[in-house]
Amino acid sequence: MLHYTDAVGHKAIASQVKWIFKAAQPPGGRPFGAYFTTLRPDAHRFSARTRIPKAKQAFVFSFDGDTGLHPIEGGKGAYIFWSPVDYEVDDPRQSYNGPTEALP
Repeated sequence: MLHYTDAVGHKAIASQVKWIFKAAQPPGGRPFGAYFTTLRPDAHRFSARTRIPKAKQAFVFSFDGDTGLHPIEGGKGAYIFWSPVDYEVDDPRQSYNGPTEALP
């Protein structure tokens, strides 16, 4: 599972032993929550499919599993997931955090 963010978000999340992805109100009428995707940044039409602004694509967190996450309704539920509350990822599930271009 992947979570994309900007430098400020990366610094805040990466500074904690347990990553905490804060739920917030996204634009576009989507439900309040923390959002994640299975799409890598080189996926066909990544920006259009995920609607993640370019500024929020600079850094990424990668982790194993999707416990507690729900697919969004509709076709995008195949690759976009969300949590209605802050989402925590313990150290054993954490795989990568850093610049998106260095994602293994």
